[in-house]
Amino acid sequence: MADGNAVDYLIRTLSKAKPHSITIAMLGPQTNLALALVQAPEITQGIKEVVVMGGAHFNGGNITPVAEFNLFADPHAAQIVLASGVKLTYVPLDVTHKILTSEQRLKQIAALGNNAGKLVDGILNEYVKLDMEHYGLPGGPVHDASVIAWLLKPELFSGRQINVAVDTREGIGFGQTVADWYGTLKQPQNVFWVENGNAKGLFDLLTERLARLK
Repeated sequence: MADGNAVDYLIRTLSKAKPHSITIAMLGPQTNLALALVQAPEITQGIKEVVVMGGAHFNGGNITPVAEFNLFADPHAAQIVLASGVKLTYVPLDVTHKILTSEQRLKQIAALGNNAGKLVDGILNEYVKLDMEHYGLPGGPVHDASVIAWLLKPELFSGRQINVAVDTREGIGFGQTVADWYGTLKQPQNVFWVENGNAKGLFDLLTERLARLK
């Protein structure tokens, strides 16, 4: 474990890093990174890319009708990161709700026979049930692992560079990611928005990586 808190760790690590050498996989609210950027804005020099699991546009939200949980939890932090000028990729619900579990895909993982496969199979079987029921999906969406799959094998995904803003105003739109997919506002394209993915390819990759573990 690193000494100190997460904000201090980010500042120390990114300040000492070679220029644009560190990719940050952001699997939750962006609070710690935003605080680090406020305290030491020069740390952007060490960031190669920030890949965010969060946001929603075509799919709608999962904590409100328009907001995804990680953005809703701290939209002000997301706004700071968006304004920082770092290279940003968003892996939103638009794509993770297309990367669905299935009986065959889970059997593929369970068949590995190792502890890692059994653990992941058990987790996926349980945690996807609420989403399947709520959204009427044939399988459960895979959120955080989609970010890692994007980093390991980006050819499994597609999207486009667009302008994204986040609503920080109190009210029904709080936490909404306003994704200007068609460039209507003619604003700078500050985010690569991942919109589609190869579910079979992701589960094959996940299975292959789990097979390396005990």
